[in-house]
Amino acid sequence: MIVTTSPAILSEDQALSLLENVVKKSEAEAVFVSLSTGEESLSRFSENQISQNISKTVFSLNITSYFGN
Repeated sequence: MIVTTSPAILSEDQALSLLENVVKKSEAEAVFVSLSTGEESLSRFSENQISQNISKTVFSLNITSYFGN
C-alpha cells in the first residue's frame, strides 16, 4: 500500500475551527485532539498487468479525554 498526501479535504481554518469546537465541548480535565487526512492507494497485479487499482481519501479525528488522577 502506498500512502500519499491528498488534496485538502478541509481548509486550515476549517480544521482549526473543528478542533477548537471539540476542545471547547469537552468536559474532561484534559483532552488531546488530532486530525489527519490522506489518500491511500494500492494496485494489484496479475500476469504482469494491473488488474485492480484502488484509491480512497481518509479523514480521521482522534479524541483522547482524561478524567481524574
